[in-house]
Amino acid sequence: MQAVRMSTNFTNKKRKILQQLNVAPDEYTDASPKGSVDEPIRAFVDEINAIETLVTTSSCSGRFAIYLEGQRRNTTYENDSNDQPQVTSSGGKGGGQWLFVTHTALPNPPSTEEMLAGTDSLPSTYSSKPFSSSSRLVHFKFEPMILHILASSLDAARKVLSAAQTAGFRESGISSIADKADMVMVAVRSTGLSTDSPIGHLTVHNDKPAISLSVSDQYVQHLVRLANEKFVVNAERTTNFRTALLAQFQAKDDKDEDWEPIEARRARMREEGLKKQAAHQQNEDHHGTTIDGAEEDVGLASML
Repeated sequence: MQAVRMSTNFTNKKRKILQQLNVAPDEYTDASPKGSVDEPIRAFVDEINAIETLVTTSSCSGRFAIYLEGQRRNTTYENDSNDQPQVTSSGGKGGGQWLFVTHTALPNPPSTEEMLAGTDSLPSTYSSKPFSSSSRLVHFKFEPMILHILASSLDAARKVLSAAQTAGFRESGISSIADKADMVMVAVRSTGLSTDSPIGHLTVHNDKPAISLSVSDQYVQHLVRLANEKFVVNAERTTNFRTALLAQFQAKDDKDEDWEPIEARRARMREEGLKKQAAHQQNEDHHGTTIDGAEEDVGLASML
């Protein structure tokens, strides 16, 4: 089987990533809130990384979370003693805090207070106090599977993108291309299943930070049930993507036995062309001799 040629940059990058992924589970950590590859997607990540021309750089199997955003730029917050402006992000950066995260459905969901029990914040009961323009909001978020896959070429990246969009991850796209196109990043994602609902804000209770819920616990439970339904759809799309992706690269692997560099192909075709030309010339010479002989035989027969 002819090996696929890849750049040294891609090979070194993949080797480094696989070394990080292959450490013992109790030693592995990464930059995600969870600190490791999500269990529901770990086997699929391994399958992707087994494809010679691909490697995963980040992944999330899908999750719902309760998240406290950080401070917005140049904003002083009500009941907040920190006067230094900071940058906020609902994606987990900028001083925000993940209050609750799960990567699997919760058929028997805990109450909102139980979900927040492990945090430093103190949830309150329903409050009709509206958000102010300076409020640090608490979000209920559902986020479907997302994968960033580094490909060794545009051809490999297009195969990933085709499989992702076919499976329902319609907002997937090529997010970056190296100067020599020897490393192409593909983001596999879908915003159609996403949910982001503000459910409260940060306050101060007895001189301590607290969460003031602006919706009832029943409403949060309703969001959890919706998230459970979205987990089902997310799992179906992930399975479809896995099937389509492996089929794309299996089809290519089946053809690898016949694959050859373009220079070798040109040389082979040139040699085959010369052989055909020589064979054709030889047939013409042989055919002419046969005709002459046949004519002589006919002449002799007529004389007899």
